Amino acid sequence: MEVEAKIDIRSLDLAHSLALTELIRFVLAEIASNDDGGAFRSRLRRIEEGVVTSLGSRRHFLAIADQEEAVIQEAACGFVSRLIASIPAPVAKK
Repeated sequence: MEVEAKIDIRSLDLAHSLALTELIRFVLAEIASNDDGGAFRSRLRRIEEGVVTSLGSRRHFLAIADQEEAVIQEAACGFVSRLIASIPAPVAKK
């Protein structure tokens, strides 16, 4: 796929974010892969809980106000939850 040379920075940031999001989805699906759909979801739930706990357990941006940090953390946690929810359970092989 060839990309036009004059891509604006915002579009480049969006492309980067999209690529990383898709990569993370595939990696997590492989890590949690299991023939048992319940075990698969359980593994993903543990990953999600760990990431959300980690995001909320410390300051990430010391130069901004506490309220702004909280908004960013909440948005990041929501993104993690949506990302995990978007990973389909593997289809059982017959």
